[in-house]
Amino acid sequence: MRKSIWTTAIATAAVAALGGSAMAQDQQPSTAELKAQIDALQRQINQIQAREAAAPENQATAAAVQQDAAAKSQVIAPVYGGWDKGFKLQTQDGKFSVQPGFLFQFRNITNYRGDEGDLQNGFEFRRLRFVLQGNMFSKDLKYFLQLDSNRNTGSTSLLDAYAVYSIDGGPWGIKFGQFRNSWVHEGDVGDAKQLADERSLIDYTLGGTITDRVQGVALRYDAKSDADPFGGELAFSDGDNSKNTDFRDNDFVTTNRVNGNFGASGRFNYKIFGHWADYTQFSARGIKEDLLVAGAGVDFNEAGDTNITRLTTDLQWANTQGFSAYGELNYNNTSGSTSSDDYGALGQVGWVLDPSAPQYELFARYAYVHLDEAVAGGNNFHEIAVGVNYFFGPNGSWGNNVRLTVDLNYLPSGSPGNITGLGYLSSSGNEVVLRTQLQLAL
Repeated sequence: MRKSIWTTAIATAAVAALGGSAMAQDQQPSTAELKAQIDALQRQINQIQAREAAAPENQATAAAVQQDAAAKSQVIAPVYGGWDKGFKLQTQDGKFSVQPGFLFQFRNITNYRGDEGDLQNGFEFRRLRFVLQGNMFSKDLKYFLQLDSNRNTGSTSLLDAYAVYSIDGGPWGIKFGQFRNSWVHEGDVGDAKQLADERSLIDYTLGGTITDRVQGVALRYDAKSDADPFGGELAFSDGDNSKNTDFRDNDFVTTNRVNGNFGASGRFNYKIFGHWADYTQFSARGIKEDLLVAGAGVDFNEAGDTNITRLTTDLQWANTQGFSAYGELNYNNTSGSTSSDDYGALGQVGWVLDPSAPQYELFARYAYVHLDEAVAGGNNFHEIAVGVNYFFGPNGSWGNNVRLTVDLNYLPSGSPGNITGLGYLSSSGNEVVLRTQLQLAL
C-alpha cells in the first residue's frame, strides 16, 4: 500500500513537471532533464522511507533507556524522612534506614562529707554520646553504634557497636559485636530512662556498671507482640568489661579490669501483664495498661585462677494511675586466690502527679550493699535518695527528650570508694550529695 502511494507521488510529480513545461513552451525540458528530475524525487522518497524504517528501533532504544533510568532511580529516589521516636531516614520498602541521636546530660553536684568536713561543688558533662542506628538490606538486620565522650579528657571512644539479625523475622535472633552485658535489668534500662539522675549504688558495686560492655555473640529472644510473655538473652564473650580490646586475654589485676579469659551471661524476663514497650523505662509515665514483669539473670567471668559469679532477680510494676515500683536482689561470689560473698538489695518507687498531664514525677530509692571484705572502714553501705523529675513541653509532652532531674542522696555509712559517676567520694559516714541534671536526648 505504501509503495503504491510513493508511485502515485512520483507520477504526480512527473505530470506536474510535464504540465508545467507545456505551459512554458519557451522553456521545454528535454527527456534527459525530465528523467533527472524523476531520479532526484526517487532519492528523496528513498531517504524518507529509510528514516521511517529506523523509527521503531529508535523508539525501542529510547524506551530501554527510560526503563533503565527508572530502575536505577528506584534505589535512591524513594527515601523519606520523619519523626519515629527520633529523626529517621528510610527507603520506601523499609530495607534501609538510619536514625541519628545523641544523649546530653549536664550536671551540677554538691558533695558534703560530714566526717571529713569536706564540701565539693562543680559542673560536669556526665554523658555526651552520639548514636547511629537503623537497619540495612532487610528489616531483620539491625545495627547500633554509639560513641562516648570522656567527661575528664573530652576524648571520644567507641562504646557500642553491634548488629542483631532476626532469624526469618521471628523472635529468635543473633547479636554480635560490642554491647552492654545484659544480665541485670537496671543496667539494661537506658541512661536516659532511669528514674533518678543515676543508677543505684548496688549497680555500681555489684551490678551492670561493673560488668559494663563486652565483646562477643549472643542468642536473643525478642517477643514480637505483647501476646508473647517471654524475653531474654544468652551471651558468650571475652569477659566482663572487655570493650575496645583485641583477641588476647587480659590480666584483670594489672589492668584494673574485670575481664579475663572468657565470660558467659544470661537474662530471662517473664511478662505477667502489660506492654513490653513500657518495660524499657522505670517510670509509669505514658503507660496505657498496668505492667508487671519478673526477671532473673546470671553472669560468670573466668580470669586465670579467679572466678566471679553474679546472680540477680527483680520485679517491676507500674499502673495507669502513675505509680511505679522496682525491686532487685543481687549476689556476687568471688573464688580463687581470694574469696568473698557480696550481696545487696534495691527498692525504688515513682509517682507521676498527674498522668493526664505528666509534668512532674516524684521518686524515692533505698539501696543496701554488703561487702565481705571491709572497704573504707566498713562492710555495710546504705543509699537513701529522694527527688523530682520535671518534663518540659506542653503538659510534659517532650518527656525524657528534655528533662530536669533533682535528687538528694544520703549515705549514713559513707561510700565504699570514689564513685564519681554517682557523685560519691570515699568516706566512712554521713555523706550528702545533691545532684541537678538537665537532659537532652534524641
